[in-house]
Amino acid sequence: MYSDKLAHFAAYFMTTSLCYLAFRRDGGSVALVPGAAVFLYSSGIEVLQAFLPYREFSIGDIAANSSGIISFLVILAIYRRINPAGGGSAA
Repeated sequence: MYSDKLAHFAAYFMTTSLCYLAFRRDGGSVALVPGAAVFLYSSGIEVLQAFLPYREFSIGDIAANSSGIISFLVILAIYRRINPAGGGSAA
């Protein structure tokens, strides 16, 4: 059970980081936009699972997904605070 939640955490941490990297603009971007989009996506998937006979809805999965998303956003905010010049686009 815990390995499933850890997998959800890791998957959505990486998904949020990849969305942030894919859609950031010169001078940085608002990191909450990719975070919110990934949250809506993950929540939508969980809600749809409630209607499938071979899957089940899980608040725990939404919590693990959200934890991964929020963890990335917190780490990004700390990184930007420590290294303001490093938050922009890659060369």
